[in-house]
Amino acid sequence: MANNIAAIVLAAGKSTRMGAQNKLLLPFNNAPVIVQVVKAALTAQLQNIIVVTGHEADEVVLATQGLAVRCVHNADFALGMASSLRCGLQALESNVQPIDGAIILLGDMPLVSGADIKKLLASFSNTDQIIAPYYQGKRGNPVLWGSDYFAEIKQLSGDSGAKALLTRHANNMIKVPVDHQGIFADIDSPEAYAKLKL
Repeated sequence: MANNIAAIVLAAGKSTRMGAQNKLLLPFNNAPVIVQVVKAALTAQLQNIIVVTGHEADEVVLATQGLAVRCVHNADFALGMASSLRCGLQALESNVQPIDGAIILLGDMPLVSGADIKKLLASFSNTDQIIAPYYQGKRGNPVLWGSDYFAEIKQLSGDSGAKALLTRHANNMIKVPVDHQGIFADIDSPEAYAKLKL
């Protein structure tokens, strides 16, 4: 069974729709949002967690200090999410053991739990698989990518993430049902933040 799974936490964006505040550093359940996301990965017992920083990198590094993660800085973060995906995957290349897959966590989704991540991990067995969470027939995040797709992900550009690849390789996707809407809940505006905190 392929089981050397890494986590890449995307924490580089400027979060312009939030105004002056960095959404990743906002408090959520007594800790910054980014810390909640990292703790979910740690709860799922992932050993290799990469946090990709960009905007306000020093503050994000400080927020995650003391947690078992490795922060890597994406100097090209202004080019969009694809550059951060590439940066995270490149950081995994130095790993002594080959990586079988990587789960891509968005740093502004604090309702994704360790249990959700464990469900995805439990469904993964081959490096040609894509494992995605679904709630009421709709796909959410995070998505676990087998290492067969790393080269394609590195070729992406802009801010669209890997949605095009999900469409292209739909036949290789395993849909994992979860029981809540947290897999859709990101913080992209003050209104979204206020709603999540209710």
